[in-house]
Amino acid sequence: MDDNQIVGDSLVHDLLFLLTHATQDVEVMQGCIFSHMPEGLSNRRIEDIEKVLAVYNKNVCNSSLVRASQRLVTDLKVVEDEKSKEVSHLKKKISNLKKSYEALEARVKE
Repeated sequence: MDDNQIVGDSLVHDLLFLLTHATQDVEVMQGCIFSHMPEGLSNRRIEDIEKVLAVYNKNVCNSSLVRASQRLVTDLKVVEDEKSKEVSHLKKKISNLKKSYEALEARVKE
């Protein structure tokens, strides 16, 4: 059964819409099940409810992966910036050491 096969059922359709278009938080599902919908859910087939929960779980998993990926990208940019500054500092230090070495070498030749 795909998502389009259960669109005719208004409660299931409403839940699928919430789960696919709302913020993927546990509170969304809890709000749907524990507030005004228990009576409606009690009249539904367990397969339909399982389908809704499967879609919800898939969306939560996908959004969690996206958030983790975004966090990793941000962390990598921070590390890259820090290392770039460190490399720049070390290049300046090497340049100064070369100048000092050349100055000392010039004195030794005199």
